[in-house]
Amino acid sequence: AAAEENRFLSAGFAMLSNSQDALFSELLSGDLEWADLRTLCVPLWVKSPTDLKGMAERLAKAQFTKNRDPTECALLYMALEKRTTLCAFFKAVRNEKLSGFFSRDFSLPENTASAVKNA
Repeated sequence: AAAEENRFLSAGFAMLSNSQDALFSELLSGDLEWADLRTLCVPLWVKSPTDLKGMAERLAKAQFTKNRDPTECALLYMALEKRTTLCAFFKAVRNEKLSGFFSRDFSLPENTASAVKNA
């Protein structure tokens, strides 16, 4: 319970800090792992949407590079609206079914219905 309390206390200090750029730069200097970012509550205290998006993209790329499994980074790439990148990753690992699915134009009603059915 104390560790959890300290985690949120640290996140609160980071949120109020005038040195967020330095904190964020230090964080990005190492390997990114979702568990570390979650422990530090990073999505709660980073104020810059550009920094948050860049961090998410770097994390997604690191997740794919680690074991070449697009399903590990799929949620991040979809949140970043990088469907074509995700499609290319599925194509690279020869998963034609998911590559074909993500290559669809989901603004068309028939593809939207298919996406809802597969969700």
